[in-house]
Amino acid sequence: MKRVLIFMTFALGLASAQTQDIDGWGKIRWGMTIAEAASAYNVTTQPEVNEYWTNLVLGSVDIGDTKMIAHVSVKHGHAGISSVSLWDKLGNSFDTLRVLLIQKYNLPVMTEHGVDSLGNRETTLTWTLPSTSVVLEQNVIGVHVRYDAIDKKASDKL
Repeated sequence: MKRVLIFMTFALGLASAQTQDIDGWGKIRWGMTIAEAASAYNVTTQPEVNEYWTNLVLGSVDIGDTKMIAHVSVKHGHAGISSVSLWDKLGNSFDTLRVLLIQKYNLPVMTEHGVDSLGNRETTLTWTLPSTSVVLEQNVIGVHVRYDAIDKKASDKL
């Protein structure tokens, strides 16, 4: 009886530790258009277009005492937003963001430490949820949090 109770307590603890799925970030939902995102965040600037993506700067976002710049992105050939990026160019928010993300999504599924071609240290933490991956990166450019929609059609083919 005691073993069953211990197992049930352990199982309930694991169930409560499971992270809920997310389908975007903030007011952004995967598949929204750039125009819908601009409206949701009262953005009047035009999106930037590069070879692969159309990007819209949403503006400054306060996360704790850190000011980050939020961007949304649509990959060319796709209908809607599939990526949200938050940038801290000062690069002093990594530890705070790491703790907040662990509190929200539990421990990362992957942690990588490396060195870039110039000898600068880089750290990457990754969380995976059913609809979204979350990546926290620290490198010479700064600190970057990226939320990406998971392509369920592609993963179904694996």
